[in-house]
Amino acid sequence: MRIKPQRSNPQWVSRGGAAPYAAPMLKILGWLAALAFVAAIVATAASAQTPEDAVRALGADFEAAAEVAGSNPSAGAAQVGAALDRWFDLRSMALSALPEAFRDKADDAYLQAYRSNLARAFVRRTLRAGDGDLIPIGTRQLGSLTLVGTEVREDGRLVRMTEFYMRPVGGGFRVSNVAVEGVLVTAQQQKDFRPILISGDMPALVAYLSGAP
Repeated sequence: MRIKPQRSNPQWVSRGGAAPYAAPMLKILGWLAALAFVAAIVATAASAQTPEDAVRALGADFEAAAEVAGSNPSAGAAQVGAALDRWFDLRSMALSALPEAFRDKADDAYLQAYRSNLARAFVRRTLRAGDGDLIPIGTRQLGSLTLVGTEVREDGRLVRMTEFYMRPVGGGFRVSNVAVEGVLVTAQQQKDFRPILISGDMPALVAYLSGAP
């Protein structure tokens, strides 16, 4: 459908020779894109009725972000961050990654640095987001958590095994931790973070997380 300019409306009048309806059209397209993005999020959340569905959905989000990153790295990184915010309990993971003696020092700078590091080091390297598929293969219960055993496959080849610790939140599920080949991500992070914290406290850890590959 083609939208014709309403020249009788003063807000569409051209100034300086510009197309009379260019600015309104750009706004309309922007609103439509935003609505489509929100609708996609709502549809994804609505479809994640089981822990396995949630794992499939977060895998699809990461794959879509990786495709965007191929042509627009900054936009792809933003989508990875949005997927983390949507599917992961980042605060819980960030606190679990700290030795107990340092948890009361976790400020916004640390939480943001943790999120950034998780997007780079964990999603891109550990999950191979965009290069492989997340395939749930079974579940088991651990108290209120549902652990979803998942294969990470690339071109049909098994790359690694992961287990997503899914916590019920509202009508869906969020990731509270992940085990990679049997090792909890936050447990490994504690080991990695401890010497940095001992030698340089939280500012050193924030700097490490912000610049780690």
